[in-house]
Order: sequence, then structure tokens, then C-alpha cells
Amino acid sequence: MYFILFAAFIIINYKGSIFFILEEIIAMKRIKLPALLLCIALIVSAVSGCSKPSGAADPGDPNEGRGDLITDEPGPAEAAEKPEAQQSGQPEEQPEDAGEKGAENTLAIKGPTYTGLSNLRNDNNDDGSYFYEDMTEDSVTVITNMCAPASIGADQDPAAYAESFVSAEVDSDAQITETKEDTKLSPAFSYPVYRVSWTSGSNEDTKQAEGVVVLTDSFTYYYGFRCPIDEYDSNASFYDGELDSLELLDLGEAASDTVSDAGDEDGAYKALYLDKVKELSSEGFADSFALYHINDDNIPELIAADSNGSFDHDNTFIFSVFDGKVVQLASGISGVDGTSISFSETKNLIREASGMAGAREIFSEIKDGALSEVFRAEMINTLQRDADDNEIFTYSVNGKETDEAAYYKEMAGFVADYDPMMRIDFDGLKTITYKSGDGSGYFEETETEAYLSLDEITGLLK
Repeated sequence: MYFILFAAFIIINYKGSIFFILEEIIAMKRIKLPALLLCIALIVSAVSGCSKPSGAADPGDPNEGRGDLITDEPGPAEAAEKPEAQQSGQPEEQPEDAGEKGAENTLAIKGPTYTGLSNLRNDNNDDGSYFYEDMTEDSVTVITNMCAPASIGADQDPAAYAESFVSAEVDSDAQITETKEDTKLSPAFSYPVYRVSWTSGSNEDTKQAEGVVVLTDSFTYYYGFRCPIDEYDSNASFYDGELDSLELLDLGEAASDTVSDAGDEDGAYKALYLDKVKELSSEGFADSFALYHINDDNIPELIAADSNGSFDHDNTFIFSVFDGKVVQLASGISGVDGTSISFSETKNLIREASGMAGAREIFSEIKDGALSEVFRAEMINTLQRDADDNEIFTYSVNGKETDEAAYYKEMAGFVADYDPMMRIDFDGLKTITYKSGDGSGYFEETETEAYLSLDEITGLLK
């Protein structure tokens, strides 16, 4: 017992100096072997304890000291300790730097291509999560394509989580009406996919929606359609078919960083445009193409046209790339009198013209992956005639009523900075310049440039 007490005394006073302690013990010549071994054991244990870094986790608290450890999925013990609201499937609040430490999204849902879409929302985050929302040309259907970090609880039912994800991330007013596993997309995506139907709003503003929720380890995805409830039955089979055709793409790097609107020195836009060209060709929307720099970034815009001049759908298009996604900037039906889209190369201007009941000229610049209007001139036929049997028109510039002479003068003054322009026709790219004088004005065609064929554009983009 004496030796044990002595060893403890030495440990308390001299911890960290094992050589000194051993010298003291060896100097005690009467010490017996068992006691010596016990003392040495106590010394080693003490030295090991003293070597633990400051702030290290106590064995009784497995979470202490793990603040810098980032894991994709919580362990069972961690999930059990989460607040009830977090286990319910509601996305938990993340620290400000969570996007820098957490996983980065590299996947994106690819849906069918539509013409004449109006962008409603275009959000991208540093971790690759995104929220895109567009309205169809007939102003009936809203298309949502988004993803957010996964927050499913360890023991939570996946179907219940899919429902809570829709309510938390897609539409806070969503009232779920049906949820079922999508037996076609689940094996195709290699992740659980759930088909969710829901309503939102009330009375005449009630909306009906259908979409799919894709559950991956780190991110959850939603793609779906929403429309007024009285329009839903006539569109339901169409929505079902479109959802069946979805694809889950692996972009290989953070989805929001694949291509930036600021430039793309590595040519990553080529793969995106190549997919778009193949898509337009296979669906019969376009067979003629060109690449032109319209604004001042490093990414050219993709021009596409249908050489058949079909009038049953838009037959001319301008596409660009913004935040890793091909976006449609403008489209039109070439061949209809007065209707066309044009652009001014490198001067960031796109002209949309329509000639029904007069002339409407809308000029816009590319901003954040969409068009932002900068000038508008309208000459509208009143369908009335004056005493000399001439048609009567009203004139306005940027929404302000004016007379004929001022209308043409202001048009000429604005266009002068962007001449010449290129008009996208179904049978070629036409160089046009604006001619004005004596209270009138018009765009004159000077030359035609041929498009690239499907094989030619494919060769450029590979």
C-alpha cells in the first residue's frame, strides 16, 4: 500500500516526467516486483491521460469535440437527439458556413423542352442547389424544377418525408392529396422517387399540382406541374407523360458552378448546347443552327431554326447558358408578315417584332439569363379609316403616346447604336439595317448567311 500511495504522490506532483518517476521507484531497493509493475501501470496511465489535447471529447460524450466533422448522414444516436421538428422532415437551419463545408450537388433533373416560356424564378446557390420556375406560353401551367439539401430523419418514412418536402420547399400552402412510389423512375434514377399530388389556394385561386420527389443521400429534388384546378383534368394525362420522361443528369461538379454567366473559358457550355441541339432536332423543332456572341461574356448564344418554316409552332430560337443551364431567351414564327426575332452581335440587344394589326417592336438586353426590356415602339391599327380612306394608327414609344413623325424619329435614334442587326429567318440569317426619313422608317435586308447543319454544329460542339 505504501508503494501505491507513493506512486500516486509522485504522479500528482511530477506527471509528464516519466523518467524522473522511474528513477525514484528504482532507487527504492526494497520494492517488490508486483508493486513495481502496478506503479509503472499507474504511471503510464497517468502519462497517457496527461497527453490528451485540451478540449478533447470526454468518452461519455460522443459528440463533444466533433464540431469540424461533416458527415453526409447522421448516425442513429445523432438522429435520436435531433429536435422533433428536424426529424419531421422540415429542413433544419444550417450555420452560415454550412454551404462551404457540406456536400455539393452535382445532379439535376432534365425535363422536356418547351417554347415560349416565361421565367418566374431563377435561383442558384453555392452548394449547387437551385430553384427554377417557368410559366407556359398560354399562362396556364407553372413548371417547377428545384432541389435542396436533404433533411430526412433516420427513421422517417420516405413517403412522409416527400410530402413534408413539398410543403416546406415547393409550396408552403400545399395540401397533399396523394403520394405513391414511382415504380418507373425509381429504378431508372437508382434513387427512391415518389409521385406527389397536391392542391393550394382557395376558391377561384385554387391550384392543382403533380410532381415527383427524388430522394438522394445529400439532396432532394422536385419536378412538377401546377395549374388552375379547373384546367387540371384536361392536362393531367399530359403532365403524367411528361413526368415519365424525366432524366436525372450527373453534371460531374456543382450544378450551379458548371457554367457561369460571367464566362466559360473551359468550353463547358459546349456539352450543354450539344444536348439542346440533339433535343431540338429529335423533336422536330430545329435543323439549322449558328453560334453568335450577342452579349459580352465568353459564351456564345445558340441560334436555332426550322428550315421547313412550320407555322404550327415557333420555328426560330435564341438560347444562352446561365448558371449551368441552357435558357431560352426568345422565339418566334418566321414567315408570318412582320413577325421575327433579331439580334445585334456583341452589343447585347435582341429585337422581337410582331406585325399583327400594326407593328410592335420590343428591344431587350440579356440580364441574369433572361431578357430585360430597354425600348418599345408600337404602331397599332385602330381598324378605322380617315376621310381619305387611309388607315388610322396610334403611336407610342416606351408606353407614352406620340405622333407618327416622333415615332419614327425615336426608333431611328435608338436603333442607330445597334445597326446592323441580324434577323433569324427559317431560311437563313438576314443582315438588316434601319432606313428612315420623311416621317417613315423600315428595316432593309442586305444579305443572307447560311446556317450550320446538324452535323456541322455537332462537330463544333464536340
